[in-house]
Amino acid sequence: MAMNDRNGGPSNRLERAATEVQDHAQNLLHKARTSGSITIDPALFERLYLNPEVRVKGQLRNTFANPTPLALCGFLLATTAFACDTMGWRGAGGNGAASTGPIIFMGGMLQIVGGIMEWILGNTFICVVLNTYGAFWLSYGTSLQPFYNTAGFYSSNPGAADAASQLEGMKTPAYMASLAFWFLFMGLLTFFYMVLALKVNITLVFTLLMLGCTYCVNAAAFWYNAEEQTVTGSRLQLTGGATTFTFCVSVWYIFTSQMAAAVDFPIQLPVGDLSQYRWLKGSVAKTEEEQRKEN
Repeated sequence: MAMNDRNGGPSNRLERAATEVQDHAQNLLHKARTSGSITIDPALFERLYLNPEVRVKGQLRNTFANPTPLALCGFLLATTAFACDTMGWRGAGGNGAASTGPIIFMGGMLQIVGGIMEWILGNTFICVVLNTYGAFWLSYGTSLQPFYNTAGFYSSNPGAADAASQLEGMKTPAYMASLAFWFLFMGLLTFFYMVLALKVNITLVFTLLMLGCTYCVNAAAFWYNAEEQTVTGSRLQLTGGATTFTFCVSVWYIFTSQMAAAVDFPIQLPVGDLSQYRWLKGSVAKTEEEQRKEN
């Protein structure tokens, strides 16, 4: 009886069966990982990456950290301060000149870095969005520096490239009217992003709506100031600062939600997931969903 137990008894058969089941499970898990088929819930994916869930090859999302909060952090610290500056709180002013460093390195560089990392992970939409606004802040920050002579060119001494020429040029109608077109088209591009964000979540849609309005209001402020209608121009500039602060509050909310999800905090903030609505899904997503149901 003891010999039967050792060689082929019930206890040995159970042990071998358990080992085989465990080995089979590990093989399936390994295959799933190597094929990149391990996915997270679409709502959580869109909250973390601000990008519609897309299938990509490899395991980069399991290897690298989520870069989206890093880019949002840089955007927030540059833009929130700029909003307070634009509204003139506590005597602030100068169109963000005092924050040139944060504008370039936090608003610009951190978003560019985050956008490149999103590109590596295969998140096309948020990659384009972050690089767009990162490049905007880099461009705006450099326009505040006399070295680049962007405003100084419009002064009475266009070749000086010094602070005095910079300040003089920024007050000229030609400079303000020209700068307004840049803000106008940034606003139109932002409205386009807003429509595409209907694939992500409501909070991002609201943020891009307010950001688009901010660009357009600031463009109008530049044009009114260029026509020397300074009262209306000042009011529009104040309105632009208020809308900037409004969408910054929304971005702070998204940033908090992402960081809470990153550390698995017990309290999770809802962002209004839109991935559940079939009418917003593309043909590829619908086909994959139908195939999953058939299987």
